[in-house]
Amino acid sequence: MRTALIAIDMVPFFTETDPYVRGIVPHVDRIAGALRTAGGLVAWVLPANEAPKRSGPSPPVAANALLTVGP
Repeated sequence: MRTALIAIDMVPFFTETDPYVRGIVPHVDRIAGALRTAGGLVAWVLPANEAPKRSGPSPPVAANALLTVGP
């Protein structure tokens, strides 16, 4: 089984305005580092105000990796 961490909206816009969110950033970073070291997948979901620009294969490689993760 593979393990993944999906971090959503961990960007300065959100972390700078909320002391609680700012406080969890070091913990998310520590967990992400440990998971990468163990061979796990770390995915960052970021807000955007425009459609993503595709320069690589379709569907994106990250989406393919998530689709192939199974029990």
